[in-house]
Amino acid sequence: MTLRRIQRSLTLIELTIVLLVLAAVAGIIVPRLSGYGERAHGATTASSMQETAKALALFEANKGRMPNNWDNLIDVVGGAGTGLPASLTDTGVTPALTPGTLASAAEAQVLTDAGITTVYNFDSSAGTFDATFLPYAGGATPTPTTVANNMPIAVVPNSVFGFSGSEKVVALGIGRLNEMVNEVITDAPVVFEGELQPAAAYLRLFVAFQILDASGNPLAKARPLGVFKVEPADGSIAGAGTHLQVYYESRNQ
Repeated sequence: MTLRRIQRSLTLIELTIVLLVLAAVAGIIVPRLSGYGERAHGATTASSMQETAKALALFEANKGRMPNNWDNLIDVVGGAGTGLPASLTDTGVTPALTPGTLASAAEAQVLTDAGITTVYNFDSSAGTFDATFLPYAGGATPTPTTVANNMPIAVVPNSVFGFSGSEKVVALGIGRLNEMVNEVITDAPVVFEGELQPAAAYLRLFVAFQILDASGNPLAKARPLGVFKVEPADGSIAGAGTHLQVYYESRNQ
């Protein structure tokens, strides 16, 4: 056997060994990488919720009231629709939020006394509809709705907060028209979810406001209970703690 053939044989053997080593390393690394996306998403979402809660508190400290101009999570569908937007969840998934109303002038007053006087409804029938960036009735020129008795509004289940009385909690989304924007945040947060596109899915956060106490009496003014989001996959309501739990569980896998 010539020296050239020996060198060629050695090169092929070395290449085979390298490939075997790479395959073994891939078998170790790839399973670990599979959880990185979920881990990053959980940490980022939790951080966004916490920073938004801080911004809300800062706005209230500066202005003495809650910010105005919230996304009202009600789809009017071109007219008098009163249901939740389908863009809150994946197709066929029912969100834990439920459609309701401000059942009295006193309930509406609780929001207005907190500084929340104007909201913007969704309209999925609008030709300009974009579930995240332009979901509003009125399209490019959003039509405001004044907070008042009988106004449709999304209601958060009391079980989310461990309430067992007659408390009432409503949900208002943080969109680009919210007064916090350019005051205490540069833009309304967007929380991306896997392959969901913002044009088709509402990828915003919302704030839960308590308006009735355990006896069903109106509060002096709406009390923010935290920043949350609707999980598109199962419709559940998640706070920062939920997403931090996802982060730590995926880290330990």
